[in-house]
Amino acid sequence: DRYTGKNQDGSPAADGVRGNSARRISFITNSYQITNVNIANNANTFTVTMPSGEFLLAGMTVRHTSLPAGTYISTATSNGNDYTVTLSSNATSAISNGTIFVNERSNLCMFLIQRSWYGGAGGKGLAYIPDANTPYNGATRWVSGHEIRIGDTLPTPSMSNPDMPITYRIGRKANSGSPTVDSSAFLHRFGVSVWIDGGDPRPAKIESDAATGITVQNNAYTPMLAIGVKPWVFNSGSLPGQQQRPQKSRVYPIKLYISSTQNCEVYLLKGEGTLSNFTTESDWYSRATTAENLKPVAALKSFSSNIALSSGYPSLTGFNKAIGAFYCGANEGAEFDLTEIFDPQRELLGRAEAVSPGTPGDFILIVARSLVANTNSIVSCSLIYGVQ
Repeated sequence: DRYTGKNQDGSPAADGVRGNSARRISFITNSYQITNVNIANNANTFTVTMPSGEFLLAGMTVRHTSLPAGTYISTATSNGNDYTVTLSSNATSAISNGTIFVNERSNLCMFLIQRSWYGGAGGKGLAYIPDANTPYNGATRWVSGHEIRIGDTLPTPSMSNPDMPITYRIGRKANSGSPTVDSSAFLHRFGVSVWIDGGDPRPAKIESDAATGITVQNNAYTPMLAIGVKPWVFNSGSLPGQQQRPQKSRVYPIKLYISSTQNCEVYLLKGEGTLSNFTTESDWYSRATTAENLKPVAALKSFSSNIALSSGYPSLTGFNKAIGAFYCGANEGAEFDLTEIFDPQRELLGRAEAVSPGTPGDFILIVARSLVANTNSIVSCSLIYGVQ
């Protein structure tokens, strides 16, 4: 090693930089049990002599019953093998000839949480730890710590929510005889990763709605078609009084098709609620009389008022935002791919958990305007979307 003068990897230098070394070694590889440590009450400094070639570095964790959880080395000044160490926290009581633990390897552990997604949901928690049982005999492997089987016992089907919102908590209990977490039982998270294995991360049922032959003006935007997330889903197989379940579907528009007799522009306006200012059909999102009505997404094609033109753009009064402008030429048809706009990590239509019962979720309203002065245009549109 050109930096430390030692063979192969050597040890990290005091500043944590390896220079021209073959590779850098993580600080967690140096773990120490230091004896004969003295720290006064309400103080945070001590001195120690380290073995030749070993280092104490800022950021290393320190554990002792008289030190608060999460204590670490703030600074470590060396003079040869002698170190003056300053801790991030003061001792809660004096440490006299005590033993402290620095960067304990036993505290470094990986956890894996497996969550089933299809059918009856369940979960399993595993830890990557040594297993003393035969045939492993101390070899490190993934060991199951806890398993949860849910099956079909939930009153609300878990599959009704595509996000599967689950909160996991990993903790360490140092004193099993106490109902509270011991002061020395703490965890530092170095990193986390999440992945989906076993299929398409966004399976969706494809639906479509269309509006044809709509006359649009030049001086206002004419509503043509709206789709909205309904407040509930209907399950005819449930017990009486339990057929309606809160809506948790997600909707992703995929394709937009437009045809027009004149040059025209089309906007997608996103909002939430009932669109009561633009239609007299107050029950458009809550009908339950036909199989079409029982789908998780409602469609509206009858409107009572236009959207005002404001500085060349549609007025956003009653809407959250305008999502893109799309253009179609005279006597032409146009196809637009919306998958770069609507995505689980971008725009989508959903329904918040906190909304009042019976209130619909997000909607998309398609509006159009003729770009030819004082001339109307006949416009048709079709929207293809996925429901998850």
